[in-house]
Amino acid sequence: MIWRPSERIVRPFMLANPNLRSVLQAQLVWPDSNLNGGADYSVDFSEILGPNEAVLSFDFDPGSFGSIAWVSSYGSCVTAYIRWLVAGSITVNVGVLSSLGNTYQIAVSITVSSIPALIPPIPQPGPGPIAPFIDSGGMEGWFACLGVDQPVGDRWWNNAGIPNFAGRPDFSDASIPGLTITCTGMGAWLASLPISSPSRGWWNNGGVMTFVGIPRRRSTQINSAQMAAWMASLPFSPPSAGGWWSNANIPTLTGIIQ
Repeated sequence: MIWRPSERIVRPFMLANPNLRSVLQAQLVWPDSNLNGGADYSVDFSEILGPNEAVLSFDFDPGSFGSIAWVSSYGSCVTAYIRWLVAGSITVNVGVLSSLGNTYQIAVSITVSSIPALIPPIPQPGPGPIAPFIDSGGMEGWFACLGVDQPVGDRWWNNAGIPNFAGRPDFSDASIPGLTITCTGMGAWLASLPISSPSRGWWNNGGVMTFVGIPRRRSTQINSAQMAAWMASLPFSPPSAGGWWSNANIPTLTGIIQ
């Protein structure tokens, strides 16, 4: 199932004061609802996360005012399906843990009318495993979040236009729902790239994904934790039948690219 939140999304952002890096929470409000009504509600943390951060885990807390049917995430956007049990002005706390170990928590308000919903909510099915749609825009959005200096610790970095993992990749945090990077998906994307260097953008540099120019940040469901989980699944030597492998922590595809 391919699912993506499109409504009821609030986007907190940081104050631009370098001496005061705190979250500006003003006017984080979801649309009004009714008693016993329900819907999916989202918070997009893209403006809060730093250039090398991804969402690792998250939580919603509506207290006794609402019940949660399911939670999910899509890149920097976290979502919960909430049914409202009490009328009034309600505050929901939403927190995330980032890949750098930082926690960010915000409060979102919603007004729930005492008039019961005319039609009882039937929660849409919870999002199942999501196979990210891998394309050049999504990969650029992820790549733009990486630092250009070799990091200390286990994380990705931009090594002169080539995604390079420093340290030992892990199979990721089990609390991240659903997102999975596959060799098939990565191979199909690499096969779509030009085999000579463009003026700007991705190209297939002898089986190595390489970016020319300065990548631009954009919304993407691809994150470093899931890329690391894929990297951890690769062998350390070229497969005899061809395929992806970890060439000194650089994902490399050998053989015929379909």
